[in-house]
Amino acid sequence: MESTGVYWRLVWAELEDDFRLLVVNARQGKHVPGRKTDMRD
Repeated sequence: MESTGVYWRLVWAELEDDFRLLVVNARQGKHVPGRKTDMRD
């Protein structure tokens, strides 16, 4: 879920007690080797 709005906060509040949640920069995640599954993307 993109964090560009406020909608992610409701999901975060529901899940934070049960999961370890991280806010990450998606641009950095795309450059991890071996993670690309759709070559047309």
